[in-house]
Amino acid sequence: MDWNMLPQDVLGIILMKYVTKSEETLAGMDGAHGSVSLSTLQKRLWTASSVCSSWRHSLKDSSCMSDIHIKLDIYEVLMLCQPRDGESHQPAPPRSLFDFLHNTATGMVIIPCRNNQGAGDMLQYTNPSSFLQDVATLAPQLEFLQFLEVNLPDTWRNNSSFRAETIRSLKCLKELVLRKFTLYDFEHLPGSLRHLTIEYGEIWEKDILTSHSISIVNIPSGIFLETLSVKKIGVVGVITRQALHQVVHLNLDAMYVLISVAVEDTELLDVFQRPYREGAYVPPHILGDWNAVETSHRATDAACTVLLESMGNSETLQSMTISGEGAHSLKIIPSLPGQEYRMLSWISSITEQASSLLYGMNGEEFQERLAALKMMRVINSDRMQIDTTESSFRFQIKNN
Repeated sequence: MDWNMLPQDVLGIILMKYVTKSEETLAGMDGAHGSVSLSTLQKRLWTASSVCSSWRHSLKDSSCMSDIHIKLDIYEVLMLCQPRDGESHQPAPPRSLFDFLHNTATGMVIIPCRNNQGAGDMLQYTNPSSFLQDVATLAPQLEFLQFLEVNLPDTWRNNSSFRAETIRSLKCLKELVLRKFTLYDFEHLPGSLRHLTIEYGEIWEKDILTSHSISIVNIPSGIFLETLSVKKIGVVGVITRQALHQVVHLNLDAMYVLISVAVEDTELLDVFQRPYREGAYVPPHILGDWNAVETSHRATDAACTVLLESMGNSETLQSMTISGEGAHSLKIIPSLPGQEYRMLSWISSITEQASSLLYGMNGEEFQERLAALKMMRVINSDRMQIDTTESSFRFQIKNN
């Protein structure tokens, strides 16, 4: 067979199948997309370009391939970017590596591993800061990416923070997946981003897993997300104002979910805060004043009504799903407008390991409250509904 005579469309299919076939997941880490490691891609490109001139021309043109997802051992890439003397004979893509990726790759999965060529196994970075420093170094050359996933190993337990400024140069980024970091700072997220998935890493104190510290998801103004998915073994805080105006589909999976609700009624806020403000938050609270506690619960009920009204009137939010243990009792925290982050931080510092004692509602209780509001014509009966299962419940809003 004369491989030079293959039709371009057939050749394109062959090259895509061969060059981009997914490998086994590298280092035991699962990615959201099937992907191929850069070293394997490099070797396959070299092999394919050696078949004949037609194949070599097609690979140089790159038009026959698109939407490749690369599984990136970042140290390996940094080494490829800076070839050492005497290594020019090593296999290389038919054109500059990043020029080729610019025309073909749309996604990458980055893991903090290093190839130990002497032993043939993988060496991890010793700490997150050096890993993220290398990610920041590489990012300007990857500005064409539309999908990026960054994974940390389970062995990095504490003090692994992700700052969005690390990837601020990725102007085309549409989907970002971050796994196992314990802190996230989303200031300077690329404005092109539309899908964000974050999974919090576990926090250990003296070899004991802790789950009581709150992680508040704070999305900068100017960022509009079609989907925001958050997962944590612990407490997650959400600012309602951001969800209503900046997110279309919100998915929360946590042990406890605290959702702030902006209210103008300062008297309601005082009533809500009193059991937590006066004395230690340990039953029976303020010297056994259970009346104050019940009054605080009624203030939370009023905030629940505000929450449902706000969701029903939202022109952006279409669904909010609560799953995991947090679905058994969604905690509603009233706050002054603009003070939601501070309020979530304060209430969490007071309750600490007693988040379960905060007053909340499950899916069925929200259904009952919504039905009552619909009967009173507070909420349009056609715009909003709540679906429940044993392990989750979902608010669904039909936007005009």
